[in-house]
Amino acid sequence: MRLILNQLGRLPSRIKTAWVIAIYELRTRFAGTALGPLWVMLLPLSQIVTYWFVFSVGFKIQTLGTVPFILYFLSGFAVWTFFSEAVISSIGVVTSSPHLVKKVVFPVEVMVITKIFVSGITHLIIVLLTLVAMLVEGRTPVVDLMSLVYFWIGAALLASGLGWALAAFNVFFRDIGQAASVLVGMWFWFTPVVWTIDSIPEHLRGWLYLNPMVYIVEGYRAALFGTPLTVSSWLGWYFWAVALCVFGFGALLFRRLKPEFAELL
Repeated sequence: MRLILNQLGRLPSRIKTAWVIAIYELRTRFAGTALGPLWVMLLPLSQIVTYWFVFSVGFKIQTLGTVPFILYFLSGFAVWTFFSEAVISSIGVVTSSPHLVKKVVFPVEVMVITKIFVSGITHLIIVLLTLVAMLVEGRTPVVDLMSLVYFWIGAALLASGLGWALAAFNVFFRDIGQAASVLVGMWFWFTPVVWTIDSIPEHLRGWLYLNPMVYIVEGYRAALFGTPLTVSSWLGWYFWAVALCVFGFGALLFRRLKPEFAELL
């Protein structure tokens, strides 16, 4: 707990540094391309169109529960994309920046927070697309902004902890990046983004609730649609227990292994 509080206490200065780096990364990512910053919107849009075509056109799924498929999908996809992109992009922050790692005064751990900010741009675009889709479907957006921020912070905390842990392990075991990409891809299908919890047999739902992202995804839907959260309140306590433990473990592991990074790069 002391480590968690210590890391949280350092966050303001770390966040400022990470924000500056994130802005620089966004400016340089698509430098020299014809469409430039438009790629930030086109890349998630292409994914959305693909999923919509496969499920709505191919499988002819028009609604999930009482919600049009596209709205149900987008409301979960927004936060899942943020989470998965932040975790996967964090894995190589140490191995891809040896010039920064070897600078004693540079806090390398902020590179994971940088990925949180960069992934947040894509997340914001998908949230806006969700609101537009709601208008197209004839629904008036009733967004609970405070709840949206609450669930985003939860996803960011979990992603940060995983990002620190995986980034540290990746320095010693370079297969971590490939393995994590496979596991996160599988994790997507075990999260109710394109299917509903009700579609799972009741005797198996206890296993489903072990997935901490269930709480975040369902919370995002409630916040975006302005409806009550459908999952039990105990799932919130479970999520925060897992998220804080992962955050603390990731921070501790990164700090303990950090002195060895420079020797292995």
